[in-house]
Amino acid sequence: MFNYFFKDRSEQTSLFEILGRPAIEELVESFYRTMETDPKAKHCLSLHQTDDGKVIQASKEKLKFFLIGWLGGPNLFVEKYGPPRMRARHLHIKIDQAAKEQWLYCMNLSLKKTKLTRKEKIKLFRSFEALAMRIQNN
Repeated sequence: MFNYFFKDRSEQTSLFEILGRPAIEELVESFYRTMETDPKAKHCLSLHQTDDGKVIQASKEKLKFFLIGWLGGPNLFVEKYGPPRMRARHLHIKIDQAAKEQWLYCMNLSLKKTKLTRKEKIKLFRSFEALAMRIQNN
């Protein structure tokens, strides 16, 4: 089990329970829509496998499955792909400061659209920052 520490609202409820799977899936779709359409994310998009300018569905599924488990839901990513080991999974891509910042930019815009409280958004974004720093490799 690799669920992260995401409990909030009196530490009784996971962010998965607060958001629900459909909202997490929409977060990911919004994240990739931003990446695909916002010129500020052009470099980050260039690091992804795309089809006609759109990030491929397999990449979207992986992020959805990862976030569902990371936020306290079922470990779909582990069941299908094995342990996340996110840094190792990204070593074949040169992820520099600009890519990291653009990834976080897209995620921040998408987080703003969720029903999370301000405190929960900040906590989750800080965790995304830590994750992005671990994955940066160039």
